[in-house]
Amino acid sequence: MKRLLLSVCTLGLVSGCGPKKEKDPEPAPTEIGDTSIVEAAHTAENSLDYLGRYKGKIDGKETSIELSEDFSYLMTATLVSGKKAEVKGIFKWNPKGDAIVLDAGKEQEKQFFVGERFLVLLDADGKRLNAKNTGDYVLAKQSESDAAKSDGTPMDRLPQTITGIHWRLSEINGRTFRASDKKEYFIQLNQDGSFGAFAGCNRMGGKYELNGSKVRMFNIISTMMACPEMKIEEEFKKALETCDNYVANEKVLQFRKGGANLVKFDAFDLPKP
Repeated sequence: MKRLLLSVCTLGLVSGCGPKKEKDPEPAPTEIGDTSIVEAAHTAENSLDYLGRYKGKIDGKETSIELSEDFSYLMTATLVSGKKAEVKGIFKWNPKGDAIVLDAGKEQEKQFFVGERFLVLLDADGKRLNAKNTGDYVLAKQSESDAAKSDGTPMDRLPQTITGIHWRLSEINGRTFRASDKKEYFIQLNQDGSFGAFAGCNRMGGKYELNGSKVRMFNIISTMMACPEMKIEEEFKKALETCDNYVANEKVLQFRKGGANLVKFDAFDLPKP
């Protein structure tokens, strides 16, 4: 019997008795220079940076697409005449979570693969279109400064800009928040890199830095009042201290840690044009 067990285990070195071989790691996402489409370990839908403005050429026309947090988009194409044609609508993710579908109303839907800071136009079957030039049908993500230079839009009017807006707290650590008293729970970021905030008891202030979608809040100070209920304020302050990225448009601002939303705000007082 012992010999039989030994033989079985010897044969099982490949299939079970020995340690299992770890799977090869998933390939990394492609860069803009290599626009071949690959499967990534995480879906683009979970990416932190897919929101924003992209620019490139589609059918020889200079085209830009702006994706916002409320799942709305604005596509602008420069025609031969020099005029700009705009299409607005909403977008959704495909079942795999690696491409977005633009709902254009009566027009045919357009599908784009979402890569690391680029979009690639796909055909109706979700495959890459044939192009003479490798850059055709590829839209690269723009920084805020690039976007402002490309169409003359002032920096303080870009949808991704979060300064000069009175942001009212609407969600904290995944829970919807509505103040039970008449106090305003808010944050306001100033153009000089400072911010002010209030979360029920003490006034807060400090500094912040933005770098693309990254954010860092530091030198946070507050008054020292003691109140009967300070749980929200404690969570609020911790969120500011630990957040490392954000997503925003003109109506919504979220501070996040990795892929987790910490606090969400709604624009209460939009800046005057």
